[in-house]
Amino acid sequence: KQRIKKDMRVIFFTEQDIVDVASGQKLGTATEKAGFGKIVEVGDTYSVAEPSKGTSLSGDKKVITK
Repeated sequence: KQRIKKDMRVIFFTEQDIVDVASGQKLGTATEKAGFGKIVEVGDTYSVAEPSKGTSLSGDKKVITK
């Protein structure tokens, strides 16, 4: 059963590790919202999301459905 559907709204975000400077131990992950968009194409094993107007993206972003 396919869960992702065309025109679903999505949130683009980035993640960055939080590391203790003294020990080098990873303490967690910081998440920052980069913008919004929608699914424009759905394949059998992938989907394509397009950013909304006014959302400027650069680099690798992750996506979750809204």
